Amino acid sequence: MRHTRNAPTGVRQIIAVVLPARLPTDPAWPQGPLPLTHGARTTTTDTRCTYFTPAAASVLYGTPEHPTRWHRRTHHTDGPLTVDGVELLRTPTDGTPDRALAILHLTITGPELLDTLRSFARRPGTTPLPLAAESALNALLEDNAHTGSEPLLGGRATIESDALPYTVTLLTPSRQSLPRLYRGRDHRRWPPTQQWLWALASRTNADDYPPDPATVPQLTGGALRISADWSALVLRQAAAFIGHRRDHGPLTPSTVMPNSTRAASTSTPSCSA
Repeated sequence: MRHTRNAPTGVRQIIAVVLPARLPTDPAWPQGPLPLTHGARTTTTDTRCTYFTPAAASVLYGTPEHPTRWHRRTHHTDGPLTVDGVELLRTPTDGTPDRALAILHLTITGPELLDTLRSFARRPGTTPLPLAAESALNALLEDNAHTGSEPLLGGRATIESDALPYTVTLLTPSRQSLPRLYRGRDHRRWPPTQQWLWALASRTNADDYPPDPATVPQLTGGALRISADWSALVLRQAAAFIGHRRDHGPLTPSTVMPNSTRAASTSTPSCSA
């Protein structure tokens, strides 16, 4: 595998990997999305339901009467990659009522974040799926198949192994600011944060796609400055979130964390309300 030069080690390096799946029967897992914790605060189904209308929230998170989403916690580590949990979300259509999505929640340690994303995108010189993620997925779902549709949950569900996964990545800086990925004179006016937004959302490094300096403004023209602390870029096959201020870990105030964590302290009604 080619290794990305000047790769940072962020305080928080998180990837959510979304894979198409088939789910004929409901899994015997806890209902709702995977709870996430920041300090003493934990997001739950109820807190997340405040982000959308009740109708949209019931589709994304389900209701006690009509579950559509399940989660399972785990802690499977292999090298720099740790699988923190997995979710299954039903996305049925008239023609494929068993259609679903499987979401793996990964934490990356060390300077392997961008190269892990490149592996998921199957860039030249990488494997189709990071070895750690593949072994973690198989161990988590108790299956050892590696070809075709991979059976999950004892054959009750399948993941389409040939599909290219969608990824959502979060990176927060440490005391040191993010380094430049493109150091050429022509890219001098391209801020490092914008360079990393593009790299994480496109899942490319300078070897995969050397940006034309004339097109740089267009590459990150769709970036969103969510707040003084966060920027985001959404592309066709991935999305990226970059923190602008130093991350102090659990001591970081919730006001500078993404909304999904900040809303954990709010008392809210359930999705079925």
